[in-house]
Amino acid sequence: RLLAKSMVDLHAFAESIDQGKDELQVLNGELRLTATAVARLNDMVLIARVVDGPDAEQPIIFANDAFERRTGYARHEVIGRGMRLLHGMDTDPAEVERIRAAMARLEPVTAELVNYTKAGDPFWVQVELVPFADEGGTNTHWVAVGRDITDRKKAANDIHRLAFYDVLTGLPNRRMLMDRVDRVLARGEGAGAVGALMFIDLDHFKFINDARGHATGDAMLRKAAERLTHLMRKDD
Repeated sequence: RLLAKSMVDLHAFAESIDQGKDELQVLNGELRLTATAVARLNDMVLIARVVDGPDAEQPIIFANDAFERRTGYARHEVIGRGMRLLHGMDTDPAEVERIRAAMARLEPVTAELVNYTKAGDPFWVQVELVPFADEGGTNTHWVAVGRDITDRKKAANDIHRLAFYDVLTGLPNRRMLMDRVDRVLARGEGAGAVGALMFIDLDHFKFINDARGHATGDAMLRKAAERLTHLMRKDD
């Protein structure tokens, strides 16, 4: 009777092992499917391990195919390196600090940054960083999903330039002038500030258009604009 009970228990244990193996196979299949889907995403994906410390780098443990295509870095070249490896001289320090502060609080954060490829070419990216916690609630990893928004930024800059700059000379147009004048007046109102507005005219410019043609007149305007630009300060 004892032997029979032991055989029943052994059979039940074997069945539980088989069930566990089946469940493990299902889980492994789901993990492979998830990993394949993430690797094939058009958005760039990085996963980094959490390292405690105010200025500690979070080492990258995964980079998907889209990251390799856009940045020019092979996966093995970024594994173990910090998540700031794409930053460069035009990466906004204020945005980087805002991201760092959010990460220190273990909060999700979204930002738009200039990143750089392995070849040194800049590109705009919209990145979302999300902390990942284990079953015990301890944050163990960061997941960063980035989308290339270079074309969107360029289109926005082109629209702004068309609205506020002269197409021929590249100088600020009347709309920009009125905007800046309104700002100066608003700042100086009630403060007793003194300012000046200078008007520049090109004498007899019509004669050049009539005698030499509009192409020559346009060339002269561009040259005058170039000289004025060189004379002005960035704050003017």
